[in-house]
Amino acid sequence: MLIRQRPGSANGVVFITVEDETGIANLIVWPAILERFRRAALGATLLRCTGKLQREEGVIHVVADRLKDMTPRLSTLRDRTGCGELGRALKPPFTTAAKPPGYDPRDIVVASRNFR
Repeated sequence: MLIRQRPGSANGVVFITVEDETGIANLIVWPAILERFRRAALGATLLRCTGKLQREEGVIHVVADRLKDMTPRLSTLRDRTGCGELGRALKPPFTTAAKPPGYDPRDIVVASRNFR
């Protein structure tokens, strides 16, 4: 999860920007859904969302129907350094001379959008 926004002009709608290996998406959480899944929407570090997918000019929006806090699962994931659970090093199956493009977060450029 990258950003949570709750603008005063949005009548209680929360916008959450999420990212995975395929790109960035915007979650739209209506007030009724926010009240039902408040703890997950406002507190989760790893969030699972189901809802309706909308694409508009290359931008992906998901209108949330359900949210689930998956933060406890973070301890089961490996990070990009090759360390597994509890920091135990794993042997890489192979090594490469250079990292692929987009590996470094500084390589990711997100275009700004005006939501007016």
